[in-house]
Amino acid sequence: MKPPARLVLVKGKWYAQITVPKEHRAELKGKKQLRVSTGTSDRREAEKQLHEKAEELYAKLPDPIAELEADLEMLSE
Repeated sequence: MKPPARLVLVKGKWYAQITVPKEHRAELKGKKQLRVSTGTSDRREAEKQLHEKAEELYAKLPDPIAELEADLEMLSE
């Protein structure tokens, strides 16, 4: 399940942010949150971009299905 994305205001710019699940933090150097800039200080514009930016963040999370497939390949060899 993907963690929910939200907007956070940092130094006048809106960022999309997700909380990294505990089981993936070690793989991401202990980071608790990931965020990416929307490139705007306008909240309405940032809200329009939230879904797209959240997908960018989700792509940075390790894929548990791919990990399971890799483990199965190793076992079958």
